[in-house]
Amino acid sequence: MGTVGTSSHGGDRAHPEATALQVVATLVALGVPPGRGVGLVQATIRSGEPLADLVSLPSRLQAAMAGGVPPAAAAEGLERAALNHLTPKGQGHGKGQGNPHRP
Repeated sequence: MGTVGTSSHGGDRAHPEATALQVVATLVALGVPPGRGVGLVQATIRSGEPLADLVSLPSRLQAAMAGGVPPAAAAEGLERAALNHLTPKGQGHGKGQGNPHRP
């Protein structure tokens, strides 16, 4: 299980450590277990998603919770979604892939 301090290991220039720590702290304040919050933030950073997606995690969590999903389960779902969007290193979303339907 991680702690809030370990979330900064996943940081990069596009995702400042202070922002990652603030997001984790907000998730924990909303009822997400600390380890799950750290995992969610790290998965979001590794997925290559923009900073706006990281910062929107608390509101996305609250939207899921408004539908009756417990905080830990909502965070787990968001983490799974982030892990499903991982892109290989060196490739951005759709970059360098060309048109596979072009004759």
